[in-house]
Amino acid sequence: MRRTSGRVFATVLFGLTMAMTAAAGPAVAEIQTGSPSELGLSFTPDGNAGQCVGTRSQWTPSPDWTNKVLIDTDSRSGGCLLAFGVRDLAGNLPGLALSYRWEASPGANAGQCGNQGLFPLPVTPQQTLGSTIKVDTDSRQGYCDLTFFLSGRTDVALDVRFWPETVAGKDQCVNSLPQDEWHSVRPDAPITIGMDTDSRQGGCYFSLRLRQF
Repeated sequence: MRRTSGRVFATVLFGLTMAMTAAAGPAVAEIQTGSPSELGLSFTPDGNAGQCVGTRSQWTPSPDWTNKVLIDTDSRSGGCLLAFGVRDLAGNLPGLALSYRWEASPGANAGQCGNQGLFPLPVTPQQTLGSTIKVDTDSRQGYCDLTFFLSGRTDVALDVRFWPETVAGKDQCVNSLPQDEWHSVRPDAPITIGMDTDSRQGGCYFSLRLRQF
């Protein structure tokens, strides 16, 4: 009787273990291989926070749009800090290379465009952001250009929505489009937007998405 009871207990325990393993298996596989890529956008005020309206840090699953942010730098203290990244946990984007360039427009006061240069936009399994740039445009001459580049894949696009908060403030958002339209960054087709916000009414809305097709 004791040996029989032991065998019954062992059989039941083995069955429970196998059932738990089977139940846990698909969940682990889904985490490892089913996670979408995410587009990261960091948006931080450096000074008067009223110039930088929107979500401070976001990682948005592709192909959804990031939450819009409003850039409205002017004569108030400081400006807005921006940084970007792509998290490719599932390894679905091999070969993809993204970058961004931040520079003063021709003849502009370069002090409005903090940390100018050309920077890689990281595509990694982690939530890694590229170099931070600073938007501090105001009444000084000129403005700042932000250009996005993409290479290495022909089935991926980085979409850029950039539109004015008010009709009167349209000139502050260089190369803007209506709210329901967007620019698509593709291989050999970089996109440049210009930020020229100052003491005029309103600012510029900005949103991104990474799309595979």
